[in-house]
Amino acid sequence: MDFITNNRPALVATVSPEGIPNVAPKGSLTVLDEERLMYAELVEGRTSHNIARHPEVAVVVQDRSGHGFQIKGRGHRDENVAAYGSSCDVTSAIRMDLPPPQAVIVIHVTEVQMLEPPHQ
Repeated sequence: MDFITNNRPALVATVSPEGIPNVAPKGSLTVLDEERLMYAELVEGRTSHNIARHPEVAVVVQDRSGHGFQIKGRGHRDENVAAYGSSCDVTSAIRMDLPPPQAVIVIHVTEVQMLEPPHQ
């Protein structure tokens, strides 16, 4: 969890039903539990619309040296009040003037791949 928290924003990749890719930074991505990630959707743009129609996502979290993780899974909008409260806590901790979340997206993790920088 610390790795994700300390290396924000994460990049979340989705694809539209027409096959058009989209990548968006998500500064609120956090670990919900061992099988799920969560982030606050602040604007409900392409990423959340793509997830609603085609839930497969890929997430990349990487530090400045190139170490990190690619995480794959299935996302969905979560209507759980507790998840919404947690996402508000995360966005408040970022210490930027952010609007309240429009939605909470939960990602059920199906695969985690370690990323290593190229050897020089």
